[in-house]
Amino acid sequence: MYLVQAGSIKTKPMIGGKSNAGPFTINYRKYRLWGTPALSVLLYMVFTLINPMTDFFKEYENYTLTNYFAEIISVVFFAAVSIESGIIVSKILNQYMPWDVSPRRRMIVQLVLQVIIFAIFIVLLLMLANRYYGNFYSFAINLELSSEEYDNLIVRQAVILGIFVSILITTIFTGEYFFNHWVHARLEVVMQKSLVVQAQLEALKTQIDPHFLFNNFSTLTAIIEEDPALAVNYVQMLANVYRYMLANQKEQLASVESEIDFIRAYLFLYTMRYGNALKVEIDICDIYLSKRIPPMSLQLLMENAMKHNELSGAHPLNIVIKATENHLSVKNNLQPKRVKEPGLDMGLKNISERYRLLSAPVPEVSNANGSFEVKIPLL
Repeated sequence: MYLVQAGSIKTKPMIGGKSNAGPFTINYRKYRLWGTPALSVLLYMVFTLINPMTDFFKEYENYTLTNYFAEIISVVFFAAVSIESGIIVSKILNQYMPWDVSPRRRMIVQLVLQVIIFAIFIVLLLMLANRYYGNFYSFAINLELSSEEYDNLIVRQAVILGIFVSILITTIFTGEYFFNHWVHARLEVVMQKSLVVQAQLEALKTQIDPHFLFNNFSTLTAIIEEDPALAVNYVQMLANVYRYMLANQKEQLASVESEIDFIRAYLFLYTMRYGNALKVEIDICDIYLSKRIPPMSLQLLMENAMKHNELSGAHPLNIVIKATENHLSVKNNLQPKRVKEPGLDMGLKNISERYRLLSAPVPEVSNANGSFEVKIPLL
């Protein structure tokens, strides 16, 4: 493992270690509000097309106001039940067979289930209507159909209407999913570009930060006369820090090994400034060095620890960086500053957002037993 403290860097190999994966919200209210009247009109049009036109329209000559009202209510009721059953099927499948897992299989299963449900519902509805309101469907008798032929007609109409409604609702739900997926993908691209720009600006801000430059040049001035060799090493480390920042401004991921090399140079600058007030232990097995994390994540976490806490020789800030099978952990003892600096949470928010846009688990943050720890996933 690497051990960094009091302006020196000591390295020794570590022995041991072990080697070893969204949904969119659908506004169902609009389907209930607008879908029911629209489907009612559409169903009535389909129903007129699948029945003999002459006998079908002949029945309206004998209709009373009650007949018209009852027929409209029955069609609206059927449309409402169709919409609601489609919503229920969709909600159930969202839990057990989300669109993201297999859109094609989800669409087929939803279509088949809705065809079965709607067909059964239509058969029952037409049979009840024929049983209690046979005069509403006397056009079948006018065609001199037997009871068996009439039942077959009901089944055929049920299948046709069931398939039609099922295809219609499944198409709407499928279309909304793919539309939301497209919109979400576009937003992800925009957000990713925005985050990259923000990361570049943050990196540039760090590079030209007057305090950062002033502190490093002040430290360099202090040691240049006392230890020229150390001053040369200091300048080399400072150059390594800026070189890494420039090289990784546009990268989404960097290896743990490159991040550790960067942190070693970065910590060298700070340990020269703080001395025994800052102690950092890096304990990472070689098997994790090829894993990847967002570039400069460790630097942001180190800055977060140093900005939040007091550093002194009597009460040093102890930071431990460890790797496990799935995470890279940065842990420090808590000794909060009395006056908080502005923008302290920007580093953690930046890292969390970058992981989210990479469709990866977000970092885990814990604050307990006098310690603050952030675990970032290894990718």
